[in-house]
Order: sequence, then C-alpha cells, then structure tokens
Amino acid sequence: MDTAVQQHAGRLVAALKDHAARKGWTEAETARQFGVTLPRGRELLRDQIDRFQLDELVSMAASAGLRVELRILGQGDG
Repeated sequence: MDTAVQQHAGRLVAALKDHAARKGWTEAETARQFGVTLPRGRELLRDQIDRFQLDELVSMAASAGLRVELRILGQGDG
C-alpha cells in the first residue's frame, strides 16, 4: 500500500474505532454496524490497517452513518 494511502487508511481506522468506542459497541456490534463479519471487525479493532483497502473503510463508515470527506490541496494550500 502506498504511504499516503496507508496514512489515510490509518486515520480512517482510528476514526472508526473512536466512533465504536463512543457508542460503547461490543466487537459483534461494531462488526454489524460497519457491515462486516466479526473477524473483519476484530481486525479493525486490532489496528490491522494493512488488511483493509481504503474504499472498504469508507464503505464501513457509510454503513454506520458516518460521512467521509476527501480534500485535494495543491502545493502551498496548507
């Protein structure tokens, strides 16, 4: 996985885990809410970022009612 993609995936995994923790979801509930199997939910909760494609993480967020925004910045845009 490309470094930039891996960084974005890591941020998304952190956001998904934070959302699940704030909701107080169990592992099983986390998997259900994110629309994945229990083993996939556990991989997420255990920070196994390299096991996920970025589009899969975006789909998981959408399944839980979260919105993901992508910003494209040029050089010097901060």
